[in-house]
Amino acid sequence: MQVNETENGLSWLFAVCIRYTDIDGLKVLLKGKYLCADCIEENRKSTLETLVDKAKTEYGGNPQFTVQFIVVSGILQWDYQIHIPLF
Repeated sequence: MQVNETENGLSWLFAVCIRYTDIDGLKVLLKGKYLCADCIEENRKSTLETLVDKAKTEYGGNPQFTVQFIVVSGILQWDYQIHIPLF
């Protein structure tokens, strides 16, 4: 599974690992509650904006990063999952 993370206006594409060796530069996602939604490429930007707005207005958060999972659903087909931290 590939993931696109955006933090402070910068984006990274990386793979999610279940087993790993602790090395310099390893990014571990923070444990906690996330606001999540499934979407497709055509509505990814609006879904992201809606979730960030909801995190701010309904949960009082100010997300410092977002995580966008790229979920392969077939040959040359994929969907997205967007995760916004609520902490």
